[in-house]
Amino acid sequence: MKLGDEARQLIGSAPATLVTVNRDGSPQISVVWMVVESTPDGDDELVSAHLGEHLKIRNIRRDSRVAVTIVSTDDSGIQPPYLSIKGTARVEEGGAPELLSEIATRIAGPHTGFPPAGSPPGYLNRITIERVGGFGPWASSPHWCSGQFRRPTRVRVWRASLNARFIAAGTNLTAWPVATSRLGVAVSSRSCSSRCDWA
Repeated sequence: MKLGDEARQLIGSAPATLVTVNRDGSPQISVVWMVVESTPDGDDELVSAHLGEHLKIRNIRRDSRVAVTIVSTDDSGIQPPYLSIKGTARVEEGGAPELLSEIATRIAGPHTGFPPAGSPPGYLNRITIERVGGFGPWASSPHWCSGQFRRPTRVRVWRASLNARFIAAGTNLTAWPVATSRLGVAVSSRSCSSRCDWA
């Protein structure tokens, strides 16, 4: 599967949550850095590097099903964008120090000293992408538009009710997003394009 530009840019900009399957069927969760690489067939795959044969590596050898989530550092909205990927993984021997050095240099600059000299060759975890979802331009979420929430119908109804209460109390209506957020209603005061169903 080929990823869109927005998804490719997100990968590597923040740590990823990798979920593998334990022997008893329970999820094993870890946080790793990933990069996206192109395959000879022109598809994209996710790659992470590991110096040791950790539980995640042993799990993948036994059960190749994995899930990955990467949350954007963009906090301009109430819900940050996130990329969700399901796929199958395979373990490749060697190559871990080189990829980890590349990632460390990109994050912290040159001469990080990581991984340490003499590190074992380790393993690469290569993930074939089978399904893409989440919340962002890469997903078909009904509440995504130009990086912000659409306002769900129930919120529009609550807003009408709250507006009436604000008027009765003499409250400035421009404060309604703050007031509703205090009541646990997920809304945003940011504008959105005409494609969005704002009330």
